[in-house]
Amino acid sequence: MLDTSRSYETPESIRLEMRIAGPVVRACTWAIDMAIRAGLYLVISLVFAFFGGFGMAVILIGLFLVEWFYPVFLSCNQVPHPGRRRWASWWFMMTEPRYHGPRH
Repeated sequence: MLDTSRSYETPESIRLEMRIAGPVVRACTWAIDMAIRAGLYLVISLVFAFFGGFGMAVILIGLFLVEWFYPVFLSCNQVPHPGRRRWASWWFMMTEPRYHGPRH
C-alpha cells in the first residue's frame, strides 16, 4: 500500500502529520469544480442562445470570464474551491493535520 502520510517538524519542535491527497482525491475535487463550471456554462448558454450573433458573443465572453475568474474570485475572497472544502475532505477520506506536541 502506498503511504501518503508525511510528517513535518516545525522550528518550535512541533511534529505535524498530514496525509497528502492522491490522484483519486484530486480527480474527484477537480470533477466537483468542473461540474460547477459546467453548470454555469449551461446557464449562460441557455439564457443567451436565442439572441443570434450577439448571444453567441455574450456566451463566448461569459465562458471566458467563468474559466478565468471563477478561481480568482474564490482565491480573492479566501474561499476554498468547493471540491477542496472540509466536507469534500471528509467525503474523500482526507484528514486534517494532527498535532503531536513538542518532542523532548
